[in-house]
Amino acid sequence: MQPIWASNAVPAMNAFLKQADFSGKRVTIITFQQFTDLRNSDKVHENIAAAVKKQNGQVIGTYAFVGGKMGHCAAKNLIDEQIDSMIFPG
Repeated sequence: MQPIWASNAVPAMNAFLKQADFSGKRVTIITFQQFTDLRNSDKVHENIAAAVKKQNGQVIGTYAFVGGKMGHCAAKNLIDEQIDSMIFPG
């Protein structure tokens, strides 16, 4: 789980992904960003998934959510609504 900044993964996560051993781990990728169109989340997810696979892990799901705007925390109800719509579509 990580934020997307300036349409990219955050540097701290990139450093972690290079060193982590995901052997035997099943990973779900979840990102948050401020843009409602979720721009570039697919690219970020692909990059994270490649790093997980390179370190012998298995990606079992990817989710992109809208979080808070710059300088603001995402409200709990905003996150809950997105999770609910994913679990209970329609």
